[in-house]
Amino acid sequence: MGKGGARKVPVPRTDREAIEFAVYHLDQFDVQSFLFDWLTGESIEKYLHPEGRQTCH
Repeated sequence: MGKGGARKVPVPRTDREAIEFAVYHLDQFDVQSFLFDWLTGESIEKYLHPEGRQTCH
């Protein structure tokens, strides 16, 4: 077991990895936005560091 800290999130490299990332690492509100950004070539950095995002729950 590690020494704590944030869990490392894999950076998607293919469309399949992007879909898996969205399903397993994002909440339902972020999946559509992430996939849109992925497909249009926008930065996905904000999704890779969830502790820095604000969510509307």
